[in-house]
Amino acid sequence: MLKKLKVKNFALMEELTAEFEEGFTVLTGETGAGKSILIDAIGYVLGNKFSRENVRTGEDTLYASLEFEMPEEITEKIHEKSEFIPELLNEENTLLIERQNSLSGKSFSKINGMNVSLQDIRAVSPFLLDIHGQHSSQNLLDPEKHGEYLDSFGVVTETEEFKNYSELYSEYTKKKMRLSELTRNNERDRLIDYLKFQVEEIKKAGISGSEEEDLLAREKMLSNSQKIADALKTAMESLSEENLSGLSGASRSLDSISDVFPGVKEPSVILEESYYNLTEALRTINTLSEEVYYSDSELDEVNSRLFIYDSLKRKYGETTEDILKFLKESEEKLFDLENAGEIIEKLKTEIREIQGKLLTSGEILMNKRKETAKLLSRSINENLKDVGLKKADFEAAVLKTDDITHMGIDETRFLISTNTGEPKKPLEKIVSGGELSRIMLALKSSFIDRDSVPTVIFDEIDTGISGRMAEAVGEKMYLISLRSQVFCVTHLPQIASFSDNGLIAEKREEKGRTFSTVKKAGPEDKILEVAKMLSGSEITDTIMENAREMTVKAQKIKEKIKEQENVEGIQPDI
Repeated sequence: MLKKLKVKNFALMEELTAEFEEGFTVLTGETGAGKSILIDAIGYVLGNKFSRENVRTGEDTLYASLEFEMPEEITEKIHEKSEFIPELLNEENTLLIERQNSLSGKSFSKINGMNVSLQDIRAVSPFLLDIHGQHSSQNLLDPEKHGEYLDSFGVVTETEEFKNYSELYSEYTKKKMRLSELTRNNERDRLIDYLKFQVEEIKKAGISGSEEEDLLAREKMLSNSQKIADALKTAMESLSEENLSGLSGASRSLDSISDVFPGVKEPSVILEESYYNLTEALRTINTLSEEVYYSDSELDEVNSRLFIYDSLKRKYGETTEDILKFLKESEEKLFDLENAGEIIEKLKTEIREIQGKLLTSGEILMNKRKETAKLLSRSINENLKDVGLKKADFEAAVLKTDDITHMGIDETRFLISTNTGEPKKPLEKIVSGGELSRIMLALKSSFIDRDSVPTVIFDEIDTGISGRMAEAVGEKMYLISLRSQVFCVTHLPQIASFSDNGLIAEKREEKGRTFSTVKKAGPEDKILEVAKMLSGSEITDTIMENAREMTVKAQKIKEKIKEQENVEGIQPDI
């Protein structure tokens, strides 16, 4: 779960530490006090794009960090995706993610003190925390997103059904592309001529990897022949017979006394071995010196051949191996084009066969999605009851299409009826803003139940609801908090009254500067915040009493929910 957020020079926050607890925490405060800044800081640490606008005015660098407590089951899930991250966990089983960016361009990202990439952080963040904001609800109005939700719920893209379909689709598209190339008659003759030119140019050059290596070696020798010859001559003079005879004499002299003075045996052997090694080195140097020569005509010939290699590399590939690979591919394309009639008929037959297999595989994949859709629909309908939509009937409908795409031969549409006896219609056509927020909460609840996300943040998703519906949403969030840590930004007193913990965003001005801070809310602070939401600026004794009664009522409902969850193991019918 999320334990701590630290921020330095992030927007209006000069320096801030916010500690988080288990259960249901709400962040309250007046508009502009910094609630959204806190959420932005969390998103930044978890890999959101850095914006220069977030650096506090007058400062060069911003810093933010998140500390998580890591349950064993979450660590195991991360380990399945990356072997790198679990190695960074410390003995306390905590995970500290840090990010820093400066206006000068310097930055770092760390996990438990070790430098990592943003990709590493983005890979691990879905296992730690899920942020659900106002814009998430709008995704429900986009039918193109419905399939993504369904596949995510059922992890469909990781199933064998999807993998089999994808392999067939890849083969299908490759053959269709090849057929398209062969049937473009207006370009065919031009392409044949162009390929012939390329193939003939490369073949005529007669290049090979081994020849290029030999040419490069000869070019180095010829271009540096004088330098090489001088170095070899100096080496031979230094290793003359006269110089080496001294080693041999020293070795024999020591060997003559080795029986009476054993200590000289080792240096004697070393000198003898050195003599023979240096003698062998001298022979090798003599042989090499005979191979060194200089020839203007040969150097010109070598450079001319190397120029051909360089010229072909500029056209066909960075290396000789790349050029030869290009030659092979061009010859194959040329053969196909010159024998297009026969190949086209063969391709058409193969495409028909693959298309048949693809449609069969698509049907299997569609049935897999239909099974997932039943589970998702059932789960969402159960969750809709908890948010004041008892009469709603939701369905994730999987429909066959006439198109064959990389995702399958079907499409997903979310349908709903919000009133008894009314037919289900596309969700985006009939729901109100308040209903949309609650449907999205139900959808999120279904994913949370499935994924066991340890921490969930709801950022002002209470748009368009009030009264009893707001109370139902508060109850649902509390219910979720019994399984996951829940953090909610809200303006509704009904939701805030269900919280276990509270944080209050405040803004102050000091010496001509504005500062945003966050403080922990005590029991009386909670009642005061609920009262502010009920009345606005003027808080009377009556308003305070209403806030207290609302909080007491919420506490009783919470105790009932907790009792039902713990004892009966069922969700309450609210």
